[in-house]
Amino acid sequence: LRQGIAAQKKLNDQSYTIEHQFYSSKMQTMKYFFHYEFPKTKSLAHRLMENELMTIWSEVEALI
Repeated sequence: LRQGIAAQKKLNDQSYTIEHQFYSSKMQTMKYFFHYEFPKTKSLAHRLMENELMTIWSEVEALI
């Protein structure tokens, strides 16, 4: 998000240059991330915080 804010400031301040292409690409990458990758973090965080430990050894030393 910080990179997106910085990139947008640069885009607002400059005319079309090679830097403009760079910052435009940064904005497209940010949009992709927030649209496709960021929503996944909620379910991943849920898995990390739950008490069910299906992928490690249990007390009886059996892998579930």
